[in-house]
Amino acid sequence: PGEKITEREALDYCRGRIASFKIPRHAFVVDDFPWTGSGKIQKVKLRDEARRRLG
Repeated sequence: PGEKITEREALDYCRGRIASFKIPRHAFVVDDFPWTGSGKIQKVKLRDEARRRLG
């Protein structure tokens, strides 16, 4: 909390720690997750944002 990470840093972190076939092709950083009223992450909204950013 309170720290910033870039997409490149996230992917570089993965490259050093997991198998190459598991490394995500794309990454993006959000300031905050969209939450439901019951405290769950709204994955549909995250997917929509990913589609919008990736074209």
